[in-house]
Amino acid sequence: MTSLGGCLQTLLFFYSACLFQKVVDCNDPTKHPLKMLATDLLKKYGPVTVRPTWDHENTATIVIFELLIAQVVEFDERKQQVTLNGWMKQVWQDDFLRWDPESYQGIKTLMLNDDQIWFPDVNLYENIDPGFLHTSPLSITQVNSTGSVSWSTPVIIQSSCKVQVRYFPFDTQVCTLTFGSWSMDGSQLKMRVSSGQNRERVFYDNGVWSFDGIEGDSVTKKFSCCEFPFEFAEFNLTMTRFSDFYVYNVLIPCSMLCLVNLMVFWMPPQAGEKMAFVVSNLLAAILFQQLVGSIMPPLGDEVPVLSLFFLLQIMLSCLVIVGTTFVLRVYHNHERTNKPIPPWIYRLTSKYYGIKTPLHGWRSAGERHSNDLYMQNTGSVNTKATDLDDTHSHDEEPLKDDEVHITWQEVSIVLDRVLFILALCISVAITVFVSVAYHV
Repeated sequence: MTSLGGCLQTLLFFYSACLFQKVVDCNDPTKHPLKMLATDLLKKYGPVTVRPTWDHENTATIVIFELLIAQVVEFDERKQQVTLNGWMKQVWQDDFLRWDPESYQGIKTLMLNDDQIWFPDVNLYENIDPGFLHTSPLSITQVNSTGSVSWSTPVIIQSSCKVQVRYFPFDTQVCTLTFGSWSMDGSQLKMRVSSGQNRERVFYDNGVWSFDGIEGDSVTKKFSCCEFPFEFAEFNLTMTRFSDFYVYNVLIPCSMLCLVNLMVFWMPPQAGEKMAFVVSNLLAAILFQQLVGSIMPPLGDEVPVLSLFFLLQIMLSCLVIVGTTFVLRVYHNHERTNKPIPPWIYRLTSKYYGIKTPLHGWRSAGERHSNDLYMQNTGSVNTKATDLDDTHSHDEEPLKDDEVHITWQEVSIVLDRVLFILALCISVAITVFVSVAYHV
């Protein structure tokens, strides 16, 4: 009995010791299955600069890349820079991070810091932000028991973007984003775009640009510096501008300005505001042209059609000023000289008033005699002098039905109408030219 009691005491002691050990293990964080797994994997992982493949010479690491754009934060056309908000995801295979889930209580996934394992040096080639990093300080990777590593993070991308200004403000911009390794060529690292890349669509309109989509594809580029070509994940981001703002604030006012610019030829030459009116229109057209120029980048290989339209309108306004100056000079010609109206001008003006109502229903007898002296080539000087004496005896007498009296003032009015038709034709030609240019 004594020996039996001793055996029971011994068994009870060992049983208590085992229970105590389990209690201690439960309170020891280092004994947690996840921590034990992480410790075991990292203990034998080695340097993080070594590419994680057993066949280092013949096997390239494949990185599956995915990019989702949530918003266009800013698009500076003048600087040709775009700021984007979105998510970036990379998936690759790490042969050094494999384990048997059965050995760690069925654990199949593990979270590790990206600086604890090998990480592909994938960067944006069009990056303009000196502080841009391909990872954040708190970036976490998810590791699968098969060695698959997944890393995703929100990103703010600042990239250069070649701006196409020809069809402003009805333009569509395509920005290219190229992601790839700086140090490893295609024999070491291959870039692949995720199969679900082109199906994902998460975008918030910013009121200026409408997001049309993002297309991604894998491309290969050969550089003269290196033996093997490099592989990249290339994305084309397509955006269309909301043009309503420029239509209501630039296009419509400018169109009205061009129409009003022609009305100067319908203002009477004696109006003192005729020249001031056309000069004001010229300054307004220059102001609109400068407004568009302040938005667009100073490109030398492409000119916006809208800027060309403003330039042509400015040239037309200059021609209108020249024409208006000539009209005013003709109108005041009688004050500078007593020269008669040339015959060809007289005939053209008479033809105009032959189909229009004459401006004057009455004229002085002296004015009628001056016209007779110019138009008649026969008769004696004495007869003309006698007629002149007779005409001075009357103050006013009505025009005959077949008579049309022409003065320099009336010539200027006809000239105004001719210049109006000419300017109208030029303006229509400019509009047609710009419309065709927008569709070429």
